[in-house]
Amino acid sequence: MIGNVLRERHTSAVLMYGQAMEFLESAKRLASNDTPALFLACHGLELALKSYLRAKGAPLTKLRAIRHSIIAALNDCVAQGLVTPPQDVGQILTIVEGPHASYAYRYWSSYRQIIIDRRLLLHAGAWAMSAVLPAVAQSAGLDTSSVRFRKMQQAAKALAQS
Repeated sequence: MIGNVLRERHTSAVLMYGQAMEFLESAKRLASNDTPALFLACHGLELALKSYLRAKGAPLTKLRAIRHSIIAALNDCVAQGLVTPPQDVGQILTIVEGPHASYAYRYWSSYRQIIIDRRLLLHAGAWAMSAVLPAVAQSAGLDTSSVRFRKMQQAAKALAQS
């Protein structure tokens, strides 16, 4: 019980956002379309969306209930006020929903055959990180005119650049 209380208190939206960025940047550094890069990118997308929900006050139990469904997380985000993604990003997220939610990029499965260019996932990641950033920053009391916020914006945009 105490562990859950501490975890709830110390798992901030900014922490989740930072972890999402680390996963996405790691996927970019791998420079391949093998499953490790796809796993990292998809998990980064999942955490980015969950950081938005956390910023909007969602408890960790709610985030755990979403499991690894990127689409469920996205739908909850949109219901909480996140802008709907562009059509291409929505299509990318739909393509990887099955493989990611079923751990296919983490473990061997029939979904392993669904290989997508990781640059598309990084494009979707850049959108997600940019879209959730204002709410995440606000939840941490971070001024959107601050140097830190601008650096976070630049890092999100850089994900999609080769």
